[in-house]
Amino acid sequence: GLNQSIPSYLDFNGGLRSFGHSAKQSSKQTDMVYGMTSYTKAGLKQGIDSVKYAGGNSPLSAALMAAADDLKGVKGSTAIIVVSDGKQMKDAPAAAAKLKEALGPNACIYTVHVGESAEGMKTMQKVAEAGGCGTAERAENLTARENLVGYVKNVFLTPSGPCPDGDRDGV
Repeated sequence: GLNQSIPSYLDFNGGLRSFGHSAKQSSKQTDMVYGMTSYTKAGLKQGIDSVKYAGGNSPLSAALMAAADDLKGVKGSTAIIVVSDGKQMKDAPAAAAKLKEALGPNACIYTVHVGESAEGMKTMQKVAEAGGCGTAERAENLTARENLVGYVKNVFLTPSGPCPDGDRDGV
């Protein structure tokens, strides 16, 4: 749904990194299944469709550190979107803070929590907070089209970092 909601006129580079998959999917903790390349809906869909086997542990910290390498040297605003149940990730907020430190003030971490676990949601909130900007959202809140469109606007169309009109006087 997120992929289909991104406006086609946006021109940006994107990537998709999987983690928490079974050994049938990969023997690695995390895999780049799409990108880093010029974003296309079809390309990202192909990357999403290539992830066929979920399961195993959820090494989000490894995925975040790999994403820091993927994004090294990127200029401009950077949105990192993490979709997970947030379980078994006690070290993820610290890894998110390291990622933010490595990428600088223009990188924001947005999390989408899948599932019912209050502890998992709390972890996902801590990961988003470690990024200094970004938000934590529940996947169930993004099922309504208008909510998903609002989320896409927030992530992709709202400038991150300091407001250009720092004193907000309209000038």
